[in-house]
Amino acid sequence: MVNLTQARAWVVTPVRCSDYDQWAALFRAYARVHHVQLSPETIEAVWRRLHDRNDVLQGLIVRRTYSGPPVGMAHYRAFPQTFGPKQGCFVDDLFVDPAARGEGAASAVLAHLRRLARVRGWGTVRWLMVADNRRPRPVHDGTAARAPWTAKDGWVA
Repeated sequence: MVNLTQARAWVVTPVRCSDYDQWAALFRAYARVHHVQLSPETIEAVWRRLHDRNDVLQGLIVRRTYSGPPVGMAHYRAFPQTFGPKQGCFVDDLFVDPAARGEGAASAVLAHLRRLARVRGWGTVRWLMVADNRRPRPVHDGTAARAPWTAKDGWVA
């Protein structure tokens, strides 16, 4: 039996100026999941970075239709790799509105980034996820190998 929900065609585009309100709401919701309260200044700073051609940070929006409202967002950037000559793509943030989860939106974003990596000559697409975030694990496990290391954050006071 074919799951038609999973067969949905998603539209993944760079973040547009007109997406600000929905993007900011998605970004705030993503931060809340990680127990982070974003200040208006931080939201504005990230938004400016996403539209600064000289900044490495880039953003994507996923929608059900080209003119539809965003239901998910991702922030990504190129990073240098030391074990080879190619750069990689690091996904800093990936979030889908809970009302749109389970329909393939996150998979569409990751597929878009893999295509982009091939075009740009990046050797990998890498992201981190919270270890106990069980709901998206099948999506992530089906699209990438689990890395053999544990990430650590050393916060600077």
